[in-house]
Amino acid sequence: MLGVRKNKYNAPVSYFFKTNLPRSEMDALNYFSNPFGIEQYREVPAYDGRNRRQLLHIFKKTRPGQTRGLPFLTPVLEQLKQIERYSDAELMASVISSKYTVFIKNPQNETLAPASITGEPGAEQHDNDLHLGDGVIAELGEGQDITIANPTRPNAQFADFISFTIKKIGMGLGLPFEVLMQSFTSSYSASRGSLLEAEKTFLKYRQAFINDFCKPIYEHFLDEMVALGKIDAPGYSEPVKRNAYLNAYWLAPKKSQIDELKEVNAAVARIEAGLSNKTVETMNLTGMKYENVLEIRKHEIEMEKDLGGNDKAQDEPSLA
Repeated sequence: MLGVRKNKYNAPVSYFFKTNLPRSEMDALNYFSNPFGIEQYREVPAYDGRNRRQLLHIFKKTRPGQTRGLPFLTPVLEQLKQIERYSDAELMASVISSKYTVFIKNPQNETLAPASITGEPGAEQHDNDLHLGDGVIAELGEGQDITIANPTRPNAQFADFISFTIKKIGMGLGLPFEVLMQSFTSSYSASRGSLLEAEKTFLKYRQAFINDFCKPIYEHFLDEMVALGKIDAPGYSEPVKRNAYLNAYWLAPKKSQIDELKEVNAAVARIEAGLSNKTVETMNLTGMKYENVLEIRKHEIEMEKDLGGNDKAQDEPSLA
């Protein structure tokens, strides 16, 4: 999308889209330097003749009059880049430190076994050449000594630094460290608390996506199906009844569970207290519709009765 045309009330009127994509790096460079030059673009009105939206521009608004949104990772891009640089540097340092390096001190300024130390192929071998190997014991000349390079790698503070940086990233994204790393090594209460805190962020973005995408799409879909006569909705032309038809409850995939027995007991308590219903709780716990669960369970009970020998099937209440 190239841009948005707005009216005097700062409401979007139309959107501009590029029709010919850059085919080379030079074309892309020219496009970004002058997008409205000789490039081809088309203007799409925000609303059609029936005042229905033709385009959904979904982004998170952080200030009045904002036209474009920011990616989800914008607040933590710098931290992510620093982690990448630090990890690459530590990895390279660890690889280099794994190379067993020995420096021979020779105060007499004489070269000791140059072919063996430098590893030059095809060099002439001598009886006094020094070779590095497992358990090698070599006798050095008078005044000669060795020094082993020890770069102290891997860095003992590497894990702590990475963990601290990831915690900062989690704070910027609204996600706990355990959820971000998918590592639940603490107690049940701590892990459950992390999931609940992450759920607040998920619910916020989920509700925004439902309001900005799911509901408008469902509205257009139902309008078209009713207009084509494929769905019978009496009184749909009346605004009040139409809003009643459009009043849908959007269920998300089931949530992750740490202790399923506690989750089920909590769901039963909410249903008995009148705070929820079986449809919502079944979807949250299993991801299935309550009607489908009943149909499958009914079929299972009938199969057990037909097989004839299960006493529990005889005691099951009728689901018909």
